[in-house]
Amino acid sequence: MAEDAGLLRALTPYLHQARRAGALAIGYRAVKQSLSAGRCALLLLATDAGASLRRLPTGGTPLLELGDRYALGAWAGRSELAILGVTDPALAAGILARAAALQKPSGLERR
Repeated sequence: MAEDAGLLRALTPYLHQARRAGALAIGYRAVKQSLSAGRCALLLLATDAGASLRRLPTGGTPLLELGDRYALGAWAGRSELAILGVTDPALAAGILARAAALQKPSGLERR
C-alpha cells in the first residue's frame, strides 16, 4: 500500500500535466468513451477497483494499477475514483517509463 502511495506521488507531476493538457478521461463513462474512440493511450486503475472495471475491454491499452480508489480520488479532487485514462500518447509513455523505473515489472500489465 505504501509502495502504491509512493508511485502515485512520483507520478503526480505527469498526471497534473495531463490534466492541464486536457488529456485525462476521468471516471468510467469518460474512459469507456475514450477507449471506444481509440483515444486512450494508458489506463490507470485503482488497486481496489471493482470487477466490472477489470472486465472493461481495453483493446491492448496498457494498464497501470495505482493506489486505492480513495488515493486516486483524492488526487483528482473526488472522494473516490477507480479509473482514469490518459489520452496523450507522449504523456502516457512518460508515465509508463517513470512507473517502470520505480516499480517491479509485475506492476505493469497489458490486457
